[in-house]
Amino acid sequence: MIIVNVDDHDSARFLRTRVLQQEGYRVVEAATAADAREHGSADGTELTLLDINLPDGSGFDVCRKLKEDRPFTPVIMISSTHRTTQARLDGLAAGADAYLMEPVPPKQLVGVVRGFLGFVSDAERHDSGWVITDPAGLIEAASFGMERVLNLTVRNLTGRRLTDYFNDRDVASALLRGAVGGHGSLRTLRVRPRERAPLSAIVQTSPVTVPGDSMHHVRWAFTVEGRWRRAANEQAEHN
Repeated sequence: MIIVNVDDHDSARFLRTRVLQQEGYRVVEAATAADAREHGSADGTELTLLDINLPDGSGFDVCRKLKEDRPFTPVIMISSTHRTTQARLDGLAAGADAYLMEPVPPKQLVGVVRGFLGFVSDAERHDSGWVITDPAGLIEAASFGMERVLNLTVRNLTGRRLTDYFNDRDVASALLRGAVGGHGSLRTLRVRPRERAPLSAIVQTSPVTVPGDSMHHVRWAFTVEGRWRRAANEQAEHN
């Protein structure tokens, strides 16, 4: 999973990159609006951290363009100068999934990123990924990390009902209803990949707003716990 870190200030960009790399994320840096649009729209990108004041354009315009190309890929706007309530509203109106004001403590930055992408830290390098569903739980988009988690390609995941992949569908359905109603949750649940043994995963749900779309989407961030991932890998090797 790749995070694009956009900031024209070298020191701020470097510090955020180091914090995220220490948590196990892969980071690509960009210092201009043109590079932000290029890297942010790439297939492997799963989140963009976006500064507002860039030498060749506005972060608001970049955000709108990224959301046109890939509406479900999260964009987190970060600014040290646009610190007003109106600036935050402008960022959210442009499609930003979160708006942070500098200085952003490393713990807060990591926490926000984890809410969208799941955990990847520790020596296990946990499998993780995200899924976007409609209010009925049908998968509309998924990250490439979900191919490992659910043992299905992203193309084959689209259109399937996500709650079918949980041991306890009632709990998963309750999380779905809560997120549709605007309330996120964090639970450890048993997940049932295709043709593999069940896995234990940390699952975080949150509501997703897409500009111009009144439907209530839901983001599901998955992190497969290490001991269960090892068991799945051993089973796959045995087979």
